[in-house]
Amino acid sequence: YSNVKNNYTGTVHFSSTDLAAVLPNDYQFIGGDAGVHTFTAGVSFRTPGSQSVTASDTGVSASQTGITVNPGSLDHFTVTGITSPINAGATSDVVVTAYDAYSNIKTNYTGTIHFTSSDASAVLPNDYQFQGSDSGVHTFTTGVSMRTVGSQSVAAADSAITGSQTGITVNAGSLDHFTVTGITNPIAAGATSDVIVTAYDSYSNVKNNYTGTVHFSSTDLAAVLPTDYPFQGGRAGVH
Repeated sequence: YSNVKNNYTGTVHFSSTDLAAVLPNDYQFIGGDAGVHTFTAGVSFRTPGSQSVTASDTGVSASQTGITVNPGSLDHFTVTGITSPINAGATSDVVVTAYDAYSNIKTNYTGTIHFTSSDASAVLPNDYQFQGSDSGVHTFTTGVSMRTVGSQSVAAADSAITGSQTGITVNAGSLDHFTVTGITNPIAAGATSDVIVTAYDSYSNVKNNYTGTVHFSSTDLAAVLPTDYPFQGGRAGVH
């Protein structure tokens, strides 16, 4: 008859559609409760969406339904989608996603992110303020171009909150130029000397995967020069 049962002394158990929710422990009502008990700060949700909480005692139950749970405070980003391995100078998409502490996408994030990289020469997207329409995820199309050979990383940050993609393997770009060094100077006519040829890309990375053939010429038309030489992979761009 919808009277408050002020003499109820049974035990209630809590459950929720949010399986990650923190709920009160089972509680046995006491006479002093007079059928009503407040569980102070007793519920903490973890999963966004429409959730419910149910209290039950031996087949008798009731729920509060339609509880709208939004993502929590910004906790971290992920930075993904950068091609690896990638050649120096090539471009790649990069995807930044904002999350709360419970790994929910922070769909209401509208802060501004700033990009950095372990590759000081990398071309990165400009600072970007997320829009509501991003729903916490934004793709920067062809937004990243690495320049320095090695294992690199790209990070996105909003103040002290960060995320990064690490272990991006950057290989040398297309062949751009050689250096020719090592010849003794001055040198006597008829004397011999080593000569070192090094292949580079346009960003002055040694092109360690160069396997083309080099041909020598000289302003000294009578000079004795090495024959044409096909670089081998094991030379790592230097012979």
